Amino acid sequence: MWARIHQTPIASGAETRALLLGLLRHETRQWQGSARSRHSENVHE
Repeated sequence: MWARIHQTPIASGAETRALLLGLLRHETRQWQGSARSRHSENVHE
């Protein structure tokens, strides 16, 4: 995956970075959401 990104032209670097950041942000939000729901379940017990 990383090799393919490095082979892309410089012009698309910002585009690739934006795509990766968007994906990372989405994953982080999902992880935080699931962690938060697990935490609230533990509190109710």
